[in-house]
Amino acid sequence: MLLGRALVGASGFLRTLILARLLSPHDFGAMGATLVVLNAVEALTETGYETALVQRRDDVDRFYDTAFTIQVIRGLVLAVLLWLAAPLAAAFFREPVLVPVLRATAVVVILRGVANPARVRWIRDLRFDTLFWWRLPEVVVTLVVAITLGFVLRNVWALVIAFIASQVTSTVASHIVARRPVHLALDRERIRELTHYGKWVLATQVMTFLSLQGDNAFVARALGVAALGFYQVAFRIAELPIVGLTQVVTQVGLPSLSALHRERERLAAWYFAAQRLVLAAHGAFVVVVLLFGGAITRVILGARWLPIVPALKILVVGMLFRSVVTLGATLFNALGEPRFAYQLNAVHLVIMAATIYPLTQWMGGLEGVATAVSLSLVGATVLYVWRVRVTLGLDWREQLAHLAARFSATA
Repeated sequence: MLLGRALVGASGFLRTLILARLLSPHDFGAMGATLVVLNAVEALTETGYETALVQRRDDVDRFYDTAFTIQVIRGLVLAVLLWLAAPLAAAFFREPVLVPVLRATAVVVILRGVANPARVRWIRDLRFDTLFWWRLPEVVVTLVVAITLGFVLRNVWALVIAFIASQVTSTVASHIVARRPVHLALDRERIRELTHYGKWVLATQVMTFLSLQGDNAFVARALGVAALGFYQVAFRIAELPIVGLTQVVTQVGLPSLSALHRERERLAAWYFAAQRLVLAAHGAFVVVVLLFGGAITRVILGARWLPIVPALKILVVGMLFRSVVTLGATLFNALGEPRFAYQLNAVHLVIMAATIYPLTQWMGGLEGVATAVSLSLVGATVLYVWRVRVTLGLDWREQLAHLAARFSATA
C-alpha cells in the first residue's frame, strides 16, 4: 500500500513539476475551480456504500449488485446536473472557460458510477498488492497523457483530458481486478442496510468537501482563478505526507481496526503505533519545508511560483494537525461511530468559515487563507483529543505518554 501511494505521490509531483513550467497559474486555477464544482455535487450525493461495505464484518457479496446500480443511476443524474449547471458555475467564478471544461469533465462521474464496487473485497482482506496493480495503469496513463498534452496543447485542456483518461483507466481496471461481474439490481432491504451506515458517511463527505474545498471556492471568488492556481499548488505540496503516508495508514487501518474493535487494548496499541509513524515522518517533512521551502520552490517549480512560499510554510504546519484528525476519523469509523468524522469536519468548517475572510483582509491574500485553514485543523485536533479521552479513557497526557512510550520503544 505504501509503495502504491508512493507511486501516486511521486507521479503526481512529477506531473505538477513539469506542467508548472508548461502551463500558467490560470490554467491550474481553472482546473481547480472545475474540481471544486465536481467535488461539490459528488459530496452532496455521496452514498457511503463503499465505506459501509468495508466496515461490515459479514458476507458483503450480496450487496454488490445493489451498490453498483445506485452508483450508475447517481452518475447519470450528476452528469446531467453538471452539464446544466456549467454556465452558473462559470458566472460564479467569473471565468467563461469553465463552461466547456466542466461539461467535458461531467463524463468522469458517469465513469465512476460504472466502476465495479466489488473491488472493496481486496481492501477488506488487506490485499493491497492486488490494489497496487489496479492503480498502476491509472498512474502511468495519467502521467503520460498529462505531460504529452502539456507539451502539445499548453493550456488547461491538457489537465482536463488527462483527468478523463485517468478515470477511464481506473474504471476498466476495477472490473478486471474485482473478479466478480456486477448486474443492475435493486433490493430495498439491502439499500436500507447500507444507507443506515452510509448516511453518516454522506454527512461526513459533505463536511469534508466544505472544509477542504471551501477555501478553494473562497480564493477563486475573492482573489481570482490565477490566485487559486498558486494556492492549489502550495496545498498539494503541503499535503504530500497526507497523500503519501497518512492515507495509506487509514486505508490499512479501517479494516484492521474494525477487526479489533472489541479488543480495546490491542486496538489502542495498533492505533498509537500508527500515529507515531505518521507524526514522525510528517514532522520531518515540515522541518524540511520550513527551512528550505523557498529554495525548493525556485529549483523545482521556477521563480514565477515563489509567491506560494509564505502560504506553503503555514499550510505545511496545518497539515500536521490534519494527519492527526484524518487518522482519528478512521479510528472512530472502525469503532462504528462514523458521526465523529462528521463532527471533526464540522468544527474544521466552522472555524475556517469564521476566520478566513478577516484573516485574509488582515494578513493579505493567500497567507490569510492558509492561516485560517491551519487554525481550523488545530481546533479539530482539540475535539479529537477530547473524544479519545471519552472513548478510550485516555486524557491528553496519557495520549502523549502512549506516543512517547512507543517512540522510546522504537529507539
